[in-house]
Amino acid sequence: MIRFTTRAIRYLGAFLNGKLDEVMDPRVQIEQAIAEAQRQHGMLSDQAGAVIGHQRELEIKIARAGTEASRLRECAGQALLLAERSRASGDAARAANHEATATRGTHRQPQVAERSTKRKGGSKQKQDLNTPGSSP
Repeated sequence: MIRFTTRAIRYLGAFLNGKLDEVMDPRVQIEQAIAEAQRQHGMLSDQAGAVIGHQRELEIKIARAGTEASRLRECAGQALLLAERSRASGDAARAANHEATATRGTHRQPQVAERSTKRKGGSKQKQDLNTPGSSP
């Protein structure tokens, strides 16, 4: 019985020693490190692509908002010019109408810029666009 136990312990030791050598083999460790590095590289590449895509999307939105703001400024300037001409010709009601139009255009500019800087698909943006007081 002692002989059997001794052999079993030796076989178990040899088995564990072989497994340890397999795990500690530098080639296996290097392959595992390479596989992990490739996985991390793939994840980082995906994240970088998403960041670049989001950056370009935001640049486009900012450019659109800038264009819209300049257009609104130009329209407000034209409305003020028309109001001045109407006042010079003696039509106060028309002048007030043009001034109101210019005021609405200038109040809309911050909303356009604010919407362009919010994240796409955010619940706050959807809430802001659906509120009765905001006009797109």
